[in-house]
Order: sequence, then structure tokens, then C-alpha cells
Amino acid sequence: LDLRDETATYALTVQNRRDGWALSRDGGPLDIEILRADASEVDLRSGERRLRAYVAVDGPRRLVFIEGRVHVLTLPQEDHDDGVEVDRGTGPNLVAEMPGTVVKRLVEVGDRVAEGEPLLIVEAMKMESEIAAPMAGRVSAIHVSAGDVIKQAAPLIDLEPSTGKGED
Repeated sequence: LDLRDETATYALTVQNRRDGWALSRDGGPLDIEILRADASEVDLRSGERRLRAYVAVDGPRRLVFIEGRVHVLTLPQEDHDDGVEVDRGTGPNLVAEMPGTVVKRLVEVGDRVAEGEPLLIVEAMKMESEIAAPMAGRVSAIHVSAGDVIKQAAPLIDLEPSTGKGED
């Protein structure tokens, strides 16, 4: 894997061994143990420190958020088709593009919204951002509340698109 952060690019190798996973960077071993991993979170141990990394999928890249920093992992070409697609906010059923926390809900079920109207405020990587309506419509379901911790691709809000025919 190619690992890039704001300072450099490294060759990262991950090998499965009987006692776990071995990591090396640019050929040198890393003192990091993978304790648990799934598609969106990895629990690690480095010496006595325990760390949690959050992973977001962006095509062939994996955005890894750990201790306030973003690292970009680029997968080898043959691994790009992982079957995970994230709705980029264009459809009526909005999902989280990356792990984070819901800070505030700005709408309720039944509310009519205009295209571009803010629906939620979400915090990810210590930054707040608005999730806006990709189209005019009515809020048909809300799957999150303020304070909820969300994973990548978690359902957020469902919209029924406006038909423009005498809707109240």
C-alpha cells in the first residue's frame, strides 16, 4: 500500500501471521499491533498506547483519521473494486460519507426542505460541516439524533423528492 500524509509518501506492507498482523513501512518493521478491524474502524496498540483509527472509503483510497491527522492509503489496482459505494448526497436517502458525530439535527420528519437547505450538522476530524438537502422534498425518515456516533455509510435522513404538483 502507498501511505501518504501531509509530510511524505511511504510504502506500507501488511502481512498476516499466525499471531496477528505485521506492519512495516519502507521495509522497516513498525511497533504497531492490529487488535480489531472492520470496514470503518481499526483498534491498534503501539507499545502501551491504544489507538482507534476511523477509515472512510473513497474509490481506491482509504482516508484514515487517527489522532487528529488524515493519512491516505492507496490500494493496489487489483483491490479497487471492494463493493463499497457511498451515496455522495445525490439521492433521496442520505448516508454518512465518513465516521463522525451528529452535532445537531435541523429538521424533523414531515418537514419540507428546499434543495441546499441544511439538514444536519456533523463533526468529523474536529471539523463541523452541514449535510444539505440534495433536492427539494419532504423529510420522510430520520435515522440519527444529536450526539450519535456514526460510521461511514450509516443512514442519516431519507427524503421524498418534490413532484412540484401542488405540494403543501
